[in-house]
Amino acid sequence: MNSAALNILGYSSNELLGGKMHELTHHSYADVVYYPSQDCHIHRAYMYGQGCEINTEVFWRKDGTRN
Repeated sequence: MNSAALNILGYSSNELLGGKMHELTHHSYADVVYYPSQDCHIHRAYMYGQGCEINTEVFWRKDGTRN
């Protein structure tokens, strides 16, 4: 994760090192319903080396608020 994303989400790079990004920052939809990684477009793009552009996703900050 780049420094801008770390700043926005409130993490240090050491806190995320070795962690699963989906579970840490992208675990739920905006309505707080659990978002399984197998349904996540971003996770699939990473796993299969594909690009994706999605404007409706939310990411969760370290403090539990969403971005």
